[in-house]
This record gives sequence, structure tokens and C-alpha cells, in this order.
Amino acid sequence: TAHALNGSFEDALHAVLQTPHPRFPTSRLVKIMEELELARDARERIIKYAPALEVASLVFQPHAFRSHVQNLTEPRSEEQLKKLCVQLAAGFEGEFAWATSEESKVSRSRPVFVKDSIWSILIRALVVCRYDALAGRLWTKMIKLGIKPTVAIWHALLDGYRDTQQFGRVLSAWNTMLKSGI
Repeated sequence: TAHALNGSFEDALHAVLQTPHPRFPTSRLVKIMEELELARDARERIIKYAPALEVASLVFQPHAFRSHVQNLTEPRSEEQLKKLCVQLAAGFEGEFAWATSEESKVSRSRPVFVKDSIWSILIRALVVCRYDALAGRLWTKMIKLGIKPTVAIWHALLDGYRDTQQFGRVLSAWNTMLKSGI
């Protein structure tokens, strides 16, 4: 909240990355903002920061990210998985960018390297939940970001199809993987 009042997303990001498992439920944020009697512009800034900060903190801690995604796949929460995918993609560009796809490009403004395990976790979860269109959009976004699917990412895709008994898709993905040079 203090960093949002100062208009510093970057400082808020670094503060959050040092906090284990931060959560920003909107209802809790609204209550805090009301108690502090914050001006409208400050409230709007906090509400804009919160989703990006939460996803950045999860991605920064892959074990927490894995647990979070597993919790979303149990009740099959498509909207929450969709928001997570959108926030992850938004982390690479725009006003609240925080992510990089190359470890060598980690910097103060982009302190979170998105490992292939993060992509694997999401791809597999989307396939297992049968959100194939969303998995396809995430895969396309990954490619647009210059991320070449690794063996781990392909394995997650194949594993998801196998677990859901989509054997035709397993074979199709396998052949596509081989054509890609993996």
C-alpha cells in the first residue's frame, strides 16, 4: 500500500518478493483501504497492482505456484486459471511488467525469471481440466515471447493428454514435438 501511494510498482514488487506467500484478496484490500481512508486514485492503483504482484510472487516461488495451480485444478476453476494465464502473460509487457523469459535478463525492473517448470505446470493443468483452447492460447503466447518449448514443457503436455486419455492428441503432440527437433 505504501509503495502504491508513492506510485512505485517496482518497489512494491520487490517488497512482495521478499514476503513468503503473500495474498491479496480484493475484499481484504478494500477493507484496509477503507480503514486507511485512502483517496480514490490510491485505491485504484492498489487494485491495479494487486493481481500482478500476487502472480509475480507465486511464479517467484515455483513450489507455491504448483500448489496454487493444483488447488485450481481440483474444483476445475476455469475463470481463475484464465486470470492466472492472463496475469502471467501480462507480466512480460506493459505498465506492470515483472517477468523475463531469459535468466540472463533478470534485472531490478524484471526480477522474476519464468522457468520452464511454470509453463509446464500451467499447460498440464489446463489440459487436465480440458481447457484446450486456453492451453493453446498459452502455448501461442509462450512462442510469441520467444520461449521454445523444452522437453519438460512437451512432457507436461503429453502427460496431460495421457492422464485424460486423449490418446489421439498424445500422438499428434508427439509427432509435432519430433518435428520441432526435440
